[in-house]
Amino acid sequence: SLRQELDMMKCGVSATCVHPGGIRTNIAQSSRIAKNMVGFMIESEQQGKDDFEKFFITTADDAARTILSGVRRNKRRVLIGRDAKAADWMARILPSAYQTLVVLKSRQEARKARRRAARYGTPASTPLHATYNNAGNQGGNQS
Repeated sequence: SLRQELDMMKCGVSATCVHPGGIRTNIAQSSRIAKNMVGFMIESEQQGKDDFEKFFITTADDAARTILSGVRRNKRRVLIGRDAKAADWMARILPSAYQTLVVLKSRQEARKARRRAARYGTPASTPLHATYNNAGNQGGNQS
């Protein structure tokens, strides 16, 4: 809507919306992972970070070049990386099913992690939804 307002005003200013996929930076290694995810979806915090980092396929330099190119060409939207383009395509082609597919894939990955944990003796954690009570308090506290 900002782009439309600026276009209507003919003020010489424009806006480009950037939709990044995974950009390869040190963000994954500096991130924190919820302790209850270890054993539920991942075997260890480091393994979770390493797996997450695999999705970062576009370099920061490539992302910057793509963004600047899109701004120079006055594009309304700029998709950064093949993963962002694939997600955009899926959301357009399968608008209702897209989120369901993401949930199903996440569940599949969680099952794999639990099987690995059982195979190698890693304790499996309580599922994420079970760590919150009806009041939304973590760990079952009723206060």
